[in-house]
Amino acid sequence: MSARDLVMSPLRVEHLTKRYRTADRRFLEAVSDVSFEVQAGECVGLLGPNGAGKSTAIRCISGFYPTSSGRILIGGVDVHTDPKRARQILGMCSQEDTLDSDFRVLDQLARHATFFGLSGAEGVRRGRELLERFGIADKANELIESLSGGMKRRLQVARALIASPKVLVLDEPTTGLDVMTQARVLELVSGLIAAYGTAAVYVTHDLAVVAGLAHRIAVMYSGLFMEEGAAETLLREPVHPYTRRLVQSTPSLHTRTALVGIGGSPLNPKDRTDACPFAPRCDYASDACIERLPSLDVLGGGHRVRCARAGEILEAVAAAGAAAGDGVWSAHTAHDDSALVDVRALCAFYGENEVLHGVELSIGEGECLALVGESGSGKTTLGRCISGLHVGGATGEIRFGGSPIPLRPAQRTEDVRRAIQYVFQSPYASLNPRHRIGRSIAMPLEVFGLEGGKTRERVRELLARVNLDPSYEARYPSQLSGGERQRVAIARALAAEPRVLVCDEVTSALDVSTQASILELLRELRHEMHLTILFITHHLPLVRAVADRAVIMRDGAIVEQGSAESLLDNPQDVYTRELISSTPVLG
Repeated sequence: MSARDLVMSPLRVEHLTKRYRTADRRFLEAVSDVSFEVQAGECVGLLGPNGAGKSTAIRCISGFYPTSSGRILIGGVDVHTDPKRARQILGMCSQEDTLDSDFRVLDQLARHATFFGLSGAEGVRRGRELLERFGIADKANELIESLSGGMKRRLQVARALIASPKVLVLDEPTTGLDVMTQARVLELVSGLIAAYGTAAVYVTHDLAVVAGLAHRIAVMYSGLFMEEGAAETLLREPVHPYTRRLVQSTPSLHTRTALVGIGGSPLNPKDRTDACPFAPRCDYASDACIERLPSLDVLGGGHRVRCARAGEILEAVAAAGAAAGDGVWSAHTAHDDSALVDVRALCAFYGENEVLHGVELSIGEGECLALVGESGSGKTTLGRCISGLHVGGATGEIRFGGSPIPLRPAQRTEDVRRAIQYVFQSPYASLNPRHRIGRSIAMPLEVFGLEGGKTRERVRELLARVNLDPSYEARYPSQLSGGERQRVAIARALAAEPRVLVCDEVTSALDVSTQASILELLRELRHEMHLTILFITHHLPLVRAVADRAVIMRDGAIVEQGSAESLLDNPQDVYTRELISSTPVLG
């Protein structure tokens, strides 16, 4: 291998295929005949719905999964014939939490550096530098368990960068991060790619993020590459119908547009036939799409698309322009001036540490209030106090329906506990891995006496309502993708027939088309059930898409609040302006 080979083509994937044998003895081809290259200094964004094969592909690239066929070269080294050598020039940040709770933060980085041949002293030096750049230098000597979710994510990215790798593989590295922390991570990654000629593969479901980082974008669906091309061209003039719907599903920071979800569910690779896997959900589907799987054809300029009607779509784009979405929907406002939830002078504590400082806000019945801020701002603590899940101390008052309710969860009545339901940020932690999905959803029905002898029927109705096949009732959480687990968590919360739904980053694990479908569902529920929603998020474009009003939090206090439109269009607080300027935008 020459030095030129290492510089010119750090990563080459040739006809990668990965198969699994399913419980019914069939083969599931999670990734099918995928080929692409990443040049030095280039970032390729890998997009697609949950279950598309993105994470499987990068685990094969990283050497964690053996390939069924094909070849992967990192710096000219075959990953599966010489995995140790290949991994020494590759940095990997996975979506799951892979940190070791037995080590302190800086020790974790320094020990990882020795794997790449760095000395202990050099590992400590680089570790301190990265912790400083990621804004968590003050946590260097603390245990992992003391870090917030956002801090853990930053640490995982720092660990991947510790040895300045030639190839960097990032699987949803900013999922769950607030926009300012996300901007800091993306800026650092982008700088590393440019400065050191790093070849990067960035897996995400966030089009706005990848638009500002990736040079090229590849869109996967049901284990196949459906479209690949230069980022600017693909996002401005997408050709494949699925890519076009992804763009339509992406919320805008600057305009309130209807988010157009995609009906149905992505096709599981094990159910794929010779037809186009997107055909059942495609507005352009014809007999040709069902008769055979279209090939991945080159359109020019390195742009590839797998669509039998690509030529017709290109003509339509040229004639009418590539519209990214249309239609405006009006925000639903409360019908009266009385607040359903009224928080007064609320302070919350963890031990002696005060994390909420005299918070006051109200939520009108039928209203959606967005709660926005960085990691550690107090958003989740406030949501937990309202729902009765805060385990620390608290003072102040929370009124529900005009009457005070206890701050301690054990003192709340069954009616109050049923009326205020919580959807957790992490579906991995909120579902019991030993319970089938049907059992998890049925538990609130039984606890609150709502099953009425028709438990299974209601469970299946709830699954269908969150766009999951009713047959999912028989599955375990381990058999579901992250996005599917989150939809199950939402179904479980809805089982109690609540009046208030506290949604804590409920779409952070979802691809944009699934996110749009969930937001459509929440919007329907508001009108059908007159449901009140506290929507906790760090993603400002969602605020304009779903909320009537927004509250900005920082360091446990509210710094600004107002209507979603006025707050985003004319922010008054300096911090709010910083949040908006740090938010990635599409186009």
